[in-house]
Amino acid sequence: MEHKLGQLFADAPLVPGGWDAAISAFAAFTGAGRAHMVGFGSEQTLPFSRFVGMAELPVDQQVKVGAADPGRSWRLGAVASVLEVVGETQYARLRSRSASEAYNGLCETADIPYGMQTVLWNDGGAMVGLATFRGFREGPASVADQAKFAQVAPYARSAVRMQHAIESQGVALTLGALESMRGAAFLLDRKGQVAQMTPAAEAAVRQGLLKLEDKRLAARNPVDDAKLRMAVSEALRGRPLASERIWLTAADNDPERRFCEVHPLPLREWATLFRPHVLVTFHQTAPISIEHAETLRAALQLTRAEAEVALVMANGVARNEIAAARGTSPSTVAIQIKHILHKTGLRREAELVALVNRLLRR
Repeated sequence: MEHKLGQLFADAPLVPGGWDAAISAFAAFTGAGRAHMVGFGSEQTLPFSRFVGMAELPVDQQVKVGAADPGRSWRLGAVASVLEVVGETQYARLRSRSASEAYNGLCETADIPYGMQTVLWNDGGAMVGLATFRGFREGPASVADQAKFAQVAPYARSAVRMQHAIESQGVALTLGALESMRGAAFLLDRKGQVAQMTPAAEAAVRQGLLKLEDKRLAARNPVDDAKLRMAVSEALRGRPLASERIWLTAADNDPERRFCEVHPLPLREWATLFRPHVLVTFHQTAPISIEHAETLRAALQLTRAEAEVALVMANGVARNEIAAARGTSPSTVAIQIKHILHKTGLRREAELVALVNRLLRR
């Protein structure tokens, strides 16, 4: 059986459903039937959580009851060194001192009061753990079960290290593809920190067009920076903002227009802590000349004023700035934008900006 489990873990990062199969067999071998592979990040977060043999417990629910806080979760409080197996003895000691009724309540409701656990990866900034669960009917794990756990845990650790290598290679391949297109791109990790960047992105930082503050990407202008941070925060949650571009305030007498696009990267099944989470691309473009307003008017059947407003929007100018430059009110500009969207059959300003750029930028 040990050989079979070793093979299952060797296949886990490589085949669809491999992790589920390996961890399910591991739980059964140790007399549990249920298991949890989890990643712990900084600031009491759970960037990765996957249950096998039982219903998933939502990450926010786990965090709310203290599952990511060693002072409230006796399981996390019992964490030891890599591959050291801890179980009922340590749980019982810490459970009696645990101040979190909420976490105890979760364990009772999910029927997971007993089990064993170990650490598979710990690099000082992130930790991956594997735990098996037993219910009230099954009772505490035996010494023999704990020995079986310790016997097979090294195979699980090897699989996690393989997963890390694969996901790191994915980062390199993504970065290589972006470099081949000469794009300025930043890959952000689960904390929103810059993990890798292309040479063009490094050049943008050297030129002061963007900044790195505590490994986080930042804009020069505080208002732009707040928008960029919000976009990254939402992308880390898998919820991209409706706006497709974050235009950056240009320096005086600088004709170049610059913007960032923030994209959450797709989550593959069983991708762990090591994958890149967000892609930020940085773009520089010369403004579209107002001389093209007539071309836009004819193409979209707009009035001259509407065409000028649409063109300036595509250059990344905000509504209030458009109104000030045209000597009118923001409400008038808003009405003009509403008419433009109606005439073009579009719903969002971002779609209009994309359309104008496709028509007028070559």
